[in-house]
Amino acid sequence: MTTASSDRSLSDYLPPSAHGSIVITSRSREVAEGLIEYAEDIFEVGPMREEDAIVLLSKRLKKAAQDNQSKMTRFARDLNSDN
Repeated sequence: MTTASSDRSLSDYLPPSAHGSIVITSRSREVAEGLIEYAEDIFEVGPMREEDAIVLLSKRLKKAAQDNQSKMTRFARDLNSDN
């Protein structure tokens, strides 16, 4: 998948690493598939309560979530925003 303003792939902007995790949010499955290596890494979720979103993110991000609770809350709110 490329951006509208260039021929560069969005994946060109992701750091190459075998360690760590990157959470990518997209409303487009096509965009998500263009950014990952394995389709089974796509984790689809629908709208949810803020508390449920925090629990989900905490499970997926483990230690980082414990250390950044206020950022997790803000991220959960942003994910549910239609803006």
